[in-house]
Amino acid sequence: MYHSFDLQGAYFNVSFNDFKEQISFLQANNYHVVSLKEFIERKNKGLSLKKYTAITCDDGYVDFYNIAEFLSENSTSVTYNISV
Repeated sequence: MYHSFDLQGAYFNVSFNDFKEQISFLQANNYHVVSLKEFIERKNKGLSLKKYTAITCDDGYVDFYNIAEFLSENSTSVTYNISV
């Protein structure tokens, strides 16, 4: 679960560069980044979760918008939760 993204990686935040490195690691090591829904469905069906992961982001900070292009370019699925 990610909370927020910024340039410095302040408390509770991950820097954009660190996030890109983490996604690159997952891709380089053949992980399947799937939606939270797909991850739960696989689990409920008893399918293997080996090399499967789901990424979630909470809150509604604008900095998520700043990483959206990167996520799209890398076909990375993210579940984004907004509290109202």
